[in-house]
Parts: sequence; structure tokens; C-alpha cells
Amino acid sequence: MKNARAKAKSAIITFLKTVTSATRREVLDGALLSFGLSKEELEGKNQGGRYGTARSYLGATLSELVRVGDVGRGGRGYLLGKEEAVVIREDETERKLRVSLKSRALTKNELVRHLENIFGTRETRTREDDRLLYTITDTILSRLVAEGEVKMEGNRYVLCPKPVCQNCPKELDEFKLAFFDLLAARGGPAFERYVAGLLEKYYLMTGKEVLFSETLGGSDDGGIDVRIDVVDSFGFVDHILAQVKCRRKMHVTEKEVREFYGALCARGGSRGMYITTSTFHIGAQNFLDSLDNVVGVDGEKLFSIAMQTLYGIRKSKAGYTFDTTVFD
Repeated sequence: MKNARAKAKSAIITFLKTVTSATRREVLDGALLSFGLSKEELEGKNQGGRYGTARSYLGATLSELVRVGDVGRGGRGYLLGKEEAVVIREDETERKLRVSLKSRALTKNELVRHLENIFGTRETRTREDDRLLYTITDTILSRLVAEGEVKMEGNRYVLCPKPVCQNCPKELDEFKLAFFDLLAARGGPAFERYVAGLLEKYYLMTGKEVLFSETLGGSDDGGIDVRIDVVDSFGFVDHILAQVKCRRKMHVTEKEVREFYGALCARGGSRGMYITTSTFHIGAQNFLDSLDNVVGVDGEKLFSIAMQTLYGIRKSKAGYTFDTTVFD
């Protein structure tokens, strides 16, 4: 029985790695395919034979995996439990905290629970990300209260209103938050155009000639959003293809990077870039590290390149503002 349960666990986990979510019947049917039954046994579905025994082991094992947290419930059924801790960034936490307090006053515990739902830390098996989120939230609240941007009313935190000036110069940290807010508000097609312009300016600044640049976003883009051809001083031409994702809540998964790599090879690209305003899951980053001609650009790197090129950004002694000729 111990070997059968181990076999059942392996079959269920293997199947759930291939889907986002599945009903109980879909999980059991999918796991049965890798359980070693013959075609006749699968088609016969004899409840008293190996089919019935295997399905019984699978059902009991699935329930046990849910109980210990290896498999979760969500959406339309079952999904593989998250093993990795959620990456918590202080700048993103502060942005979400401010948005939460704009709608209503909250106690610290209410605010932390709200942020846990936003970041999904409760869905992971580790408690490390929950503790880190609480610590970061506590630090941010203490600073905002000291700076007068948040005040206490009883045991609740209230965001203090202040004059809104979209075009006023901002300090770097504030501007960084505004930068990602603006990209998110403008949407996917606008983000693709911004990335195309950013890459073109970057390559020109680094001594390359840009032969061609275009956005390819849309339902028929084949997994490629931006194409740019550049030539160096020796005359070598690089055919660079990029996929871009404007999202801050979700990691880029290994599956997404592998699909992009397949599209890059199919389209004959010499180099590839996966550009996101979020971060890469550890599996996605490990896969990127194994490739010689594909790189991942996360939100931090994207902002760094934007500041290096000042594409869409105006800098003065007073601070930073957005260039309306780019962000019209």
C-alpha cells in the first residue's frame, strides 16, 4: 500500500504540473494515465479490478495532499500548492497600502489581512512571507505616520489627503511608484510601444544602429510583442524579439518563458528579451540562466534602464516628471 500511495502521489503531482486547475474527476482521470494501466483496463473501467483499486488509491491520496497543503482548492477545482514564498517588495507594498487606505480606514491587522489576499502569501505553505509582509507593513505605517501622510483615528489608520499634482516634480522613490502606476494605467498596447521606444533609445545610446523597430502585439502576435533589429560597429546584425508583460502582482512563470523561447526559435530571432514590470519565479529565472541568447528584464531592471536613458522622463533640480511627448 505504501508503494501504491507513493505512486499515486507522483501521478497526481505530475498531472497537476500540466494544468492550472482541474476538477476532481479530471485529476483522477489524468493521474490514471501515468499509473501504468493498460488501454484495456482504462477502457473497461472494472471497479473491482486494477482500475478501481488505482482510482481508490488516487482519490484517497488526493484528499491527503489537500489536507497537508501540497494541493490546494481554488477556481474550478484542484491546483498544485505553492512551494515558493511570495517575493515581497517594500515599494509595491507601500503602493498597495496607500490604495487600500484610500478606500477606508483600517486597523493594522485588517490592513495586513487585506495585503495577504492581494499578494497571495496565505496560499503558500511557508509562513516566512506572511511574517515578512507584516514586518514591512509595520515599518511603512510607522514611517508614514511620522511623516504626517497617515494619521491614527482610534486604532485605525487614515490616509491624510494632500493636493494632487500629477506634473509636479517628484523625488526618486515617489517617482518610481508613479512610473509603475502610469504604465499599469495605460495598459498593454501602450506598454509595448513604450518598451519599443525604450529599447531603441538604449541601443542608440550604446553605439548601435537601429535598422528596424516595431510592435507586434495582438491576438495573432505569436508570442512576440516587440521586434528590433540592430547592427554594431563591426556590421553584425542582431534580430531581437521581446515579449512584454505589464503586471505587478504575478511572477512570470517558467512555462511562460519556455513558450516565449519556442516562439523566438520559430521566428528566427537571434536574441530574446522577456520584459515584465513584476519579477520572475525561481524556475523561470533558472531556465533563463541556462540560455545564452535570452534574458529576463524585471521591473527593477526596467526602471533602471528608463532612468539611464531618461526615455519618457524629465530630470531637473526639483525632481523627476514624465515627458508628455512619450506619455501623451
